[in-house]
Amino acid sequence: MGDISAALATPTGFPIIEIFLHMTGSVAAATTMTAMITVMACLSTVPLLTAAARIMWAFARDGGLPFAERIASVDKRRQIPTVSIVVVSFLLMLLSLINIGSTTAFNAILSLAVVSLQASYLLPILLLIWRRLFRPDTLRWGPWRLGRAGLPINVIAVIYLMYTCIFLLFPPFQPITPVNMNYAPVVLGGALVFGCFYWPLRVSKRYVGPLTDAEVLEGTLH
Repeated sequence: MGDISAALATPTGFPIIEIFLHMTGSVAAATTMTAMITVMACLSTVPLLTAAARIMWAFARDGGLPFAERIASVDKRRQIPTVSIVVVSFLLMLLSLINIGSTTAFNAILSLAVVSLQASYLLPILLLIWRRLFRPDTLRWGPWRLGRAGLPINVIAVIYLMYTCIFLLFPPFQPITPVNMNYAPVVLGGALVFGCFYWPLRVSKRYVGPLTDAEVLEGTLH
């Protein structure tokens, strides 16, 4: 692996490249290994972009986004949500520009994404536990369930998610400076404040989702 300090101080800015060079002792081999990772990263963006575009399309279809009707449109010939794909791609390009200007701001946005993802798991599980304990008659189970093991697994998941959500908001280094500060709590707070205003003023008046496929089909027929 070589000298860690030398890898961190590499002029390329990517310690992994320096580590490959130390391991192989060959520029060609290090270049090949780096190229393999780059190609895999590029290929992995395709399903990620597809998933993000479909999620945006679903929220827009249910009326939960600005310009919902336009974003929720589907290309009649290709049968894909072209507009949502273009919007997601454009937003990703804007995020990459942030990294050029400020790595700290870019890392804050990445931390916010992870915390938000964890919270999106945490809240439904908490509601499921509440229904399991206090209103089990209102639960409509799908074709597969965990049975008696479900509640303990839900509790373990809540404990883990709360732990990760809290510590993802902590600064990564000591002492704390403006450069290494974790600004995810600030960005998260801003997003929550925006949501608290945006929801009652606009979204709550038109968002009725998530819609089922039957409801969507019925709406298109009318």
